[in-house]
Formats: sequence, structure tokens, C-alpha cells
Amino acid sequence: MPRGQSSRRALVLVSALIGVWAGQALGAEPQPLEVGRPVDRDLAADEIHVYSINASSGQYMQAVIDQLGIDVAITLTGPDGKKLAEIDGPNGARQPEQIALKTEAAGLYRIEVRASNKGDAGAYRIELEQLHDVGERA
Repeated sequence: MPRGQSSRRALVLVSALIGVWAGQALGAEPQPLEVGRPVDRDLAADEIHVYSINASSGQYMQAVIDQLGIDVAITLTGPDGKKLAEIDGPNGARQPEQIALKTEAAGLYRIEVRASNKGDAGAYRIELEQLHDVGERA
């Protein structure tokens, strides 16, 4: 096989592998979260779970992730894809992590959940506790 053709095949293979890896978070279809409907999941080593919250502008949003034996890190992005928060508190694998904010724009907000420590696996529960217009009581 000619050298140039071999290099192109290697590049295609590497690109495909990167695409599969990135698809775990970026291309994955997010699971919608609804108020009062917790989701219990097991997080495998090096896996990323993606959730979405459909919010209007000017709403208060609060989600809690109960760490049931795995220390997780959470990334929140806005409808424009910009990172709004990175949460990984020093509370270990048994205390909850919390996200709370007032939405500035309407659209889908994404929450990505991954293990804080590379290679760890375990269970967690995520729940959208509140999503309402600012000034309304939950």
C-alpha cells in the first residue's frame, strides 16, 4: 500500500475514534429532566451522561445530583453552548452537588455528569427540583 494512502487511513481511523469519544457528551442525545421526576443512573468509568432542561428566559432553575458512591463533576451549558458553571465540590462521594441559576435566555440548558476521578464508576440520582418564573413559589 502506498505511504500516502496508509497515512490517510490512519487519519480517518483516529478521526472516527475521536468522534465516538466526543459523541459520549457532545453528540449524545440529552435526556430531558422534568421537575419532581428524579433519574437514577449508574455511571461507568470515563462515561458522560447528558441531560437537558427546556427553560424560558427569566426562570429560576435548581437541580440536585445525589452522589450515591461516586464523586461527580457537573458542567452546565446554556442554549448558546457556552459554559455557565463547572461544579465539583469538596464534599466527596456521598454529599449532593447543586446547580441553581436564573436563566438569561430561552432554550435548552445542558447538564453533563462525569466522574470527578478518572476511571471511577458508581451510582447517582439527578433531579430538577425547581423550574419556575422568578418571583413564583415552587
